[in-house]
Amino acid sequence: MTEFSPAAAGPHEAESALLATRLVAIIRLSDHRRVVEIGAAGIRYLRALRGPLPQARIIPTGRVTIEDAGAWLRAGAAAVALGSDLVDRAGTLDGLADRAFQAVEATKEVQLG
Repeated sequence: MTEFSPAAAGPHEAESALLATRLVAIIRLSDHRRVVEIGAAGIRYLRALRGPLPQARIIPTGRVTIEDAGAWLRAGAAAVALGSDLVDRAGTLDGLADRAFQAVEATKEVQLG
């Protein structure tokens, strides 16, 4: 699987154009695609990418929350990756099962169609 991490992606057009250009290159090189750390660029940016790149299976990570996971899926994400939003503020796993359940519930409507 080819992995792409646009950590510098932001709201600036030049950075967004770079991300899109690199994503096209990845799609051409691989049958399996994964984009990580696109969460910082935002849901609107994912929608913009999906227009010209409908074949891209984009899995956003970084700044994806339980509350907005469903919105990412509705915008065309193949899946979402949650990390820090699943652990408590102290960095422990206390309550992990509850937060994982909340994530499933938050995305259930999108999953069921």
